[in-house]
Amino acid sequence: MNLLMIRPKTTRTPPMTDSFVLNTPRLQLRILDSSAASAVLDYYVRNRSFHQPWFAARSNRVFRLEEQRAGLADEHSDFLAGRALPFWLFRRNEPERIIGRFAFTDIIYGCLRSCYTAYHLDQAVQGKGLALEAGQAAIRVLLEDFRLHRIQASIMPTNSRSITLAERLGFRCEGLSPRYLKINNRWQDHLHYVRLADDRPPASPAPLTKSGRLNICVLQPMHISLLNDYYQRNKDHIERWNILTSVDSNGSSSWHRYVFDALAAQARGRQHDFLLFWPERPDWLAGHISCQEIKPLPYSSCEIGFSIDRLLSGRGLMPEVLSNVIAWLFAGYRLNRITARCVQGNQQSLRLLKLLGFREEGIDRQGLYHGQSWKDVIRLALLKSDFHYFE
Repeated sequence: MNLLMIRPKTTRTPPMTDSFVLNTPRLQLRILDSSAASAVLDYYVRNRSFHQPWFAARSNRVFRLEEQRAGLADEHSDFLAGRALPFWLFRRNEPERIIGRFAFTDIIYGCLRSCYTAYHLDQAVQGKGLALEAGQAAIRVLLEDFRLHRIQASIMPTNSRSITLAERLGFRCEGLSPRYLKINNRWQDHLHYVRLADDRPPASPAPLTKSGRLNICVLQPMHISLLNDYYQRNKDHIERWNILTSVDSNGSSSWHRYVFDALAAQARGRQHDFLLFWPERPDWLAGHISCQEIKPLPYSSCEIGFSIDRLLSGRGLMPEVLSNVIAWLFAGYRLNRITARCVQGNQQSLRLLKLLGFREEGIDRQGLYHGQSWKDVIRLALLKSDFHYFE
């Protein structure tokens, strides 16, 4: 990485003046002034439709040269005053064409030492790791040279690309603000992702991505609405052998709390939730596996629970999925024992667990009040040495 102050330089069309440049292997991150208005306008016009789902409503006036000149002049003044670091992204082999933006604004010093960040990328260069490369370099400058402590990004729960990038850059989700920003004339919920200078998240085992006929995805904030839909449409199916909690019955607002609590527990290495999808239907949740109460030595254990959509029940999908998740838990968390509980009479789940090597260890007599009567609950456990990998 090369950080330097450089002289203004004249280019052909349009002329642009740089006052600050940050070089990475493939990119230049540059602070621009109003002389770059034509290049910025060209970038916004090229990506107008692509960016619009995540932007505030913009009139045609925004896409005028004089409007961009004024905006660049304002942000350049903020840069000179130490209030912002608004980087525009260029490929090093194409230095006249803007391909993205990674901006840090509202920089505050003193006891807070924080700022906000927002980023977007040209539609034509998506999926090449360029935003990650830019973010890593820029954040290093903010944390090491500017000595900031906290950087916050606010992201809509449906913006999966931005969420993935934030997580890869070391940001953690701190919560959700309902109806936080007006995007496309609608007040939209936003997740708050934060990166701290002294934050060193614990290393966790790499998650699975595919298992047989289903894809496995680690729980993320963008899955809140999918979880709500899944449990609503499977309410009768799941309620046959389970007690529906307030989360299951109170809609998406309760699932917000569940997801954030689960993510907090996952960050501490205490819980891991997996969602199941058909490869061709990433918008339709097919099942849910939750691994809770993960305990290190001297216990090295956890408890597992699972469900699958009623339309897929009985098709032999869960043995291969559970087998892969369990193998991952034993290897990644170095567990020795996984427990499960099953209401007496739920023969389908009981057969599945025994197929994988679970053994009955006892019965909690009248351990659950369900269906207007007390039910016995069978306790099962799987030792690593007894695990039968399903193929």
